[in-house]
Amino acid sequence: LDERKFSQINSLLNKDEGICILDVGCGSGRYSVDLARNGMAVTGVDLAQEMLDIAKKNSHKLGFDKNNFIAGSYFDIEISKKHDASILMGLFDYISNPGDLFEKLTKDTSKFILASFPKPGGLLAWQRKIRYNRRNCQLFYYSKADIVSLMENSGIEKYEIQDNDREYFLIAQV
Repeated sequence: LDERKFSQINSLLNKDEGICILDVGCGSGRYSVDLARNGMAVTGVDLAQEMLDIAKKNSHKLGFDKNNFIAGSYFDIEISKKHDASILMGLFDYISNPGDLFEKLTKDTSKFILASFPKPGGLLAWQRKIRYNRRNCQLFYYSKADIVSLMENSGIEKYEIQDNDREYFLIAQV
């Protein structure tokens, strides 16, 4: 996340400290570590234990031991407390049921959901489509209308969709 996004998160949450973030599909912890650098406590969730091992190692190496990483499907785990915000970067590429995901997110998030949604078309999308088809891994792409429909179906009324060339970035108020 760039400095502008961190600034947006901080101003949206209107808190100087004690911000708790849920990073769904955290992978190697790239965003989790950046969020921790900016004073936020992070709970990361991912299916791949190997990626979580990297996230833990990177977090520990930089002294961010308050980060918590959970192995498993976000759909199957129970989050014990509400987080101020949830981030989902690079996750919706692989999610066939975004409505179900948003239903759970609204229970686990108290203020904001920040997410990226891949757009169809463009050279990168075609390259990824070919690469992932070879692995029998289905990819999902979204139009702005798809995201608007997802927000309506999720009962989320306050949101902004930013068009960032190859993806959409969503800021949704829960």
